[in-house]
Parts: sequence; structure tokens; C-alpha cells
Amino acid sequence: MKEKVQKFLSKKINCDFEHDSPKDFVISQWQSRERCVVYLIYRWLLAAFYVLSVMISIVTAFLRGDFKVYFIYLTNLNLVATMIATLLGAYISTQFYRNRYEITNKMTPTLKFYWFLSICTTMYAILISFIYWAVLYHQDNNKLDLNNVIVHITNSCILIIDIFVIKHRARFSHFVWPVFCGCAYLLIFTWLYPFFGGVNRRGQNYIYPILNWNAKPGSSLIAAFGVLFLGALIHSILVCIHRIRGKIHKRFYGKYHTVSNSSTKNNLREMEAQEQQTNVYENNCI
Repeated sequence: MKEKVQKFLSKKINCDFEHDSPKDFVISQWQSRERCVVYLIYRWLLAAFYVLSVMISIVTAFLRGDFKVYFIYLTNLNLVATMIATLLGAYISTQFYRNRYEITNKMTPTLKFYWFLSICTTMYAILISFIYWAVLYHQDNNKLDLNNVIVHITNSCILIIDIFVIKHRARFSHFVWPVFCGCAYLLIFTWLYPFFGGVNRRGQNYIYPILNWNAKPGSSLIAAFGVLFLGALIHSILVCIHRIRGKIHKRFYGKYHTVSNSSTKNNLREMEAQEQQTNVYENNCI
């Protein structure tokens, strides 16, 4: 049964986490050497930013007296997940840099999990920012403090910039994973949680006013489908950004910008591998 599911995901809709070049997940699109200390420093600075962001978010919740409902909000869940993703990315990049993480032609569970987190957290960061400023934000009820700026502005901007730095791709068919996570969140937190008496930080029997299933089930259903559709659309836009990055690299560097090794033989292997990656680029983005 497991093999049939894997075959369906990989062959029919291509939404699995297999990739032709696993090394893409531990290097930058723009580095010219196999191991780059600048990229390694970048990954740890990114991880440090998100550790600090989560700390600020938690402290803010404690000061407001609503930490007990901290994890019911999608904003906070995604921020914590992004912290985990960036820490994991920094860790595997460090292990690769120090020759302690062997990269073969097969994706490891760690790389697959990192790819999954990267796809979902980036999409939801932008989705959350858009919905917050377009629908949820009210000057009288929402204070524009440091925490608000970090989770609803800076977070999205940084993750978009990161897309232009990293090398691994994204596929259109991967939209099923953030949509699946969204369905799970809608079911558990916005429907079951209020159904069993759960309240938000203001004591109201819903998390978000646009998803008040008890009072407005019809409009909540429309809003839920709208959010999921918007998420899939944002994911598609992000995939296009990945493609733009790849095309910029191909246009200005092409096969001459290769990751160099200590020997000519290894360098030739890298050139051949990069040419193969260029040929399968479109397949990895579908």
C-alpha cells in the first residue's frame, strides 16, 4: 500500500519530495565553490533572526497575558515552523560544509522534511501577511508594535529574498502540501476548537472573525475555500519566482558558473552534473 501511494505521488501528480540533485538543498544558487562559508554564515544569520523573532513573539504574548492561546493562531504556528526550518537548513548546511553530511543521489528524510517545511512556511508567511493587512487589521484593536511588524511584514520579505539565494526548486504540484496543512488547521483550530468551547485572546468563541463557524457557517465556508485557493495561487507565484531565479542564473552564468572542486576531474563532473540539472530544470518545477 505504501509503495502504491508513493508511486501515485511521484508518477501521477509529481508532488513527492524526490529530487535529482539533493546537494541543491545545502548550497546557494550563486556560489562558485562546492562549499561556501558566506552562504553558511547567511544560513545561521537567518536562523538566528527567526529564533529572535519567536522569542519576541512569545515575550509579547506573555506581556499581553494571552500566551495560553498562543498556539491557536496560524501566525504563531507558522513562525515557529519557520524557525525550525531555518535552524534545520543551517544545521544540514553546516554538516555538509564540515564534510559530516554525505550528499548522495538520493534524497534523505531530513532533506525531504526540510523541503516540506520550506514550501509550507514560505507560502503561509505571505498568505498570513496578505490576509492580515487586507482583512483582519484594525488600528483600534491591533497595535503596530515590533512583534506585529516582524510576523506580518519582515517575515514575508525575508523569505522572498531567501528564494533568490537558495538553489533548490519548488514545484507547482507541491501546492497540495500547504493546502493539506491548511485543511488540518481549519478543521482542528477554527472548527473543533471553538466547537468545544475554545476562545481567542479576547475571550470570543472563534479565532478569526472571518471563520466564525458557529455564527456564520456559510460565510465561513466561503472564506475557508477562498483562503485555500489564495494559498494555492501564492504557491504558484512563488514557483514562478524560483523559475525566474534559475533563468537569471542560466542567462548570466550558464554552464560556465560551476561549483569548483580541488581537482579538474571533479570539476568536470560538476560541469556535467550542472548541465544535467539544467536539462531537467523544468521537470523539477512541474
